[in-house]
Amino acid sequence: MYLLRTGKENGIVASGYLTADGVEPGPHWKAPGDTAYYVDLEWDCLVEKDDRLPYAEMKSLLTQFALPVRESGREVPFPSDGVLAAAWEKRIARLSSKSGNPWLGGRPVGWLQRKSGPCELEVHVTRVYEVPAFASAQAVKEEAELVSAYVGVLREEGHTVTGYRIQHTGPVRPLRVDLYDQTEHVLYEAKASSGREAVRMALGQLLDYRRAFDVPPELRILLPERPADDLVDLLAEHKVRCVYPNSDREFVID
Repeated sequence: MYLLRTGKENGIVASGYLTADGVEPGPHWKAPGDTAYYVDLEWDCLVEKDDRLPYAEMKSLLTQFALPVRESGREVPFPSDGVLAAAWEKRIARLSSKSGNPWLGGRPVGWLQRKSGPCELEVHVTRVYEVPAFASAQAVKEEAELVSAYVGVLREEGHTVTGYRIQHTGPVRPLRVDLYDQTEHVLYEAKASSGREAVRMALGQLLDYRRAFDVPPELRILLPERPADDLVDLLAEHKVRCVYPNSDREFVID
């Protein structure tokens, strides 16, 4: 997440990361009576306006991203997101030797205080929501119902269930695990589809998450239905299991 300063001395002056999924509607910050959509985030780094990533430089780098960005904000898609991140990190590295306030000196130090560990479980009950003002896209949250249902099952069985936040070394955005069963030391990644791309993505995410643990957790993918046999075999090769509801809406571990 980046903060874009407007006006004559325009450009990026801050970066941060989302601390929760989804958006929350609320009173519009500028237009009384209208609705705006908000996200929860934590700022990592705030620089002086003279140290900003200038708008002109952004425009020259982001050749596949249409500028300007209006006040409601926009998502920066691939591959422009990587180009922007690299340019910002390069600027921050150059500013890191500045002294004084670590937030206004260009030093992203927030990650030094963040530790990996259990966090609040984020379960969003909204099945589908639209965020026209923020991302101009429809965000599908079918997996939220799946997570919520399975959390209920685990808690009925007496399990302690939370989310889990993983902070890797360096000023990078923390990774947030969908579901962590503290009782059995199991990490879950939920997907709204049991198709090949979704399963492969979940597998990669879980293998990445596991690297952050001294005692490796068991890994499971929460899916809306049983995936194809060859995908189950693929998961088994990596010691990952899948969980899905059967025809009676009872969850099965495969």
